[in-house]
Amino acid sequence: MVYALVLLSPFLLPFVTAQTFGNVTLGSSLTLDDKNSFWLSPSGEFAFGFSPLQETKLFLLAIWFHKIPEKTIVWYANGDKPAPLGSKVELKKDGHLQLRDPQGEEIWSANSISDGVIHGAMLDTGNFVLARNSSDNPLRNRLIFNESGSIFILRRNGSTFPLTPGNDKYPSNEFYYRATLDFDGVFTQYARPRTSAGNESWFSVWYVPDDILRNSGGNNGSRFEDLLPPSYLMRKKDQGTLIVVGSVLLGGSVFFNLLLLVAVALLFSFIYHSKVMKGSQVTSLLETNLRCFTYRDLEKATDGFKEELGRGAFGIVYKGVLLGSLSSSSNQVAVKRLDKVAAEGEQEFKNEVIAIGKTHHKNLVRLLGFCMEEQHRLLVYEFMSNGTLASFLFGISKPDRNRRVQIAFGIARGLVYLHEECITQIIHCDIKPQNILLDDCFTARISDFGLAKLLLSNQSLTQTAIRGTKGYVDVYSFGVILLEIICCRKSVKVEMEDSSEEKSILTDWAYDCYQQGRLDALVENDAEAMNDISRLERLVRIALWCIQEQPSLRPTMKKVTQMLEGIVEVSEPPCPYPFSSVC
Repeated sequence: MVYALVLLSPFLLPFVTAQTFGNVTLGSSLTLDDKNSFWLSPSGEFAFGFSPLQETKLFLLAIWFHKIPEKTIVWYANGDKPAPLGSKVELKKDGHLQLRDPQGEEIWSANSISDGVIHGAMLDTGNFVLARNSSDNPLRNRLIFNESGSIFILRRNGSTFPLTPGNDKYPSNEFYYRATLDFDGVFTQYARPRTSAGNESWFSVWYVPDDILRNSGGNNGSRFEDLLPPSYLMRKKDQGTLIVVGSVLLGGSVFFNLLLLVAVALLFSFIYHSKVMKGSQVTSLLETNLRCFTYRDLEKATDGFKEELGRGAFGIVYKGVLLGSLSSSSNQVAVKRLDKVAAEGEQEFKNEVIAIGKTHHKNLVRLLGFCMEEQHRLLVYEFMSNGTLASFLFGISKPDRNRRVQIAFGIARGLVYLHEECITQIIHCDIKPQNILLDDCFTARISDFGLAKLLLSNQSLTQTAIRGTKGYVDVYSFGVILLEIICCRKSVKVEMEDSSEEKSILTDWAYDCYQQGRLDALVENDAEAMNDISRLERLVRIALWCIQEQPSLRPTMKKVTQMLEGIVEVSEPPCPYPFSSVC
């Protein structure tokens, strides 16, 4: 018999016994340059392929409702690493489903058993499956929909346990169904008319629990209040406010009641308009999947801000562990306590958090959440186990050269994404080894991006320099970092002997050594570097182009990346300081 191994399984509508599908043969592929980069289910209800991210040239490998105008996504694979143009997803001859970028580097692959796969299929249930010959078809407890849109648990013995009442009001032949576990912890089932006359949208038909605050119980020690956005708790408080106001009205005089009614009307008008404004901000924050923490959450997570990881222009970073989770490394976080944010910057803070939350790249530190409670402003990031590039480079022994070069490549790619590929262009303004972190695999991850606009006015560059420029300041900083990576030394050495004074400024020393053909002196006779002198010369030339004193001579980060990858030739750089005595 043919056994269909469900590979991609979002919470979707009907589970059917006789499933129809359009086969995808082994060796088939979709390239992102194609006009129709998707595989359709037989009915055309669902599509599997590339879905564009709004206002970017990046794409998600996804499944979506294909026949409705909004093309609602129900599953996607590569949220942490969107695919650029030229990427390809392929069902390989050996049965593996794999997504690669234009350079052939793997972006994502399906974690599934590929032995015996005979074809793939996009089903009318909204699932993409790998089908294989097998006499073993294990039945497990599964949460599924039946044809009416009701949700039930299918047990091992074949019996069912219903979770929802029947949906006779919204028959599945007239409505689409989907279900989500929403940001506030509520499991919600949605429906939408299949026909589109212009104003249709998804609406909730069932959810559980009815009141997440009352039903949390507190038996396991967790508190749902701590996970909910402030707007949810505000609605609870507003109900109590209405009761108090009603009691006052009943006990007062007619004249007093009239005055109070006017005051209450003005008050609620103000509250309503404030919430409308905040509602759009909350919606934007939800789109980023960021968690809103309370200050108490983060105080507990850091054990009273006890273990300091580092400090910089934006504040102090503390190590923390998210409470309510097992104490494993995957739950460790870095909590940045911002102590120099402009007092009038509440709206600015929200805007920047939203912008940061929408970034997705393997060379950026991912923002997990934030706290914006009274005067407190904190950001919660994923924890990087191998510390900063500074501690990696400037230790007692020199790290492996190839690993250092790969780190430089990663920094460059991260900056290209910030400058040209993310939804909102971000100029970092503070690229330095202390702001480059290393993950478990020593992959470079840029931190502190998007924060420059939050500094007090006398601590930051102008907004024009931060947003809307070509990022020349970041290019210069990258050139300095590249030299530090090449030489494994800091850009400025204050304590040096008089005879070594010429070496104190790395950028000057690098140009002198390059001009005089003394790169061996620059790398202090590093045998590993000198064994590949052409590569060393290329890296030094790239760095010298980046540190040109005249900004217009500096290449863009995209061109720098192409230079590093060997796509673009690196010409002879001019003297970086044409107006100084150095040249």
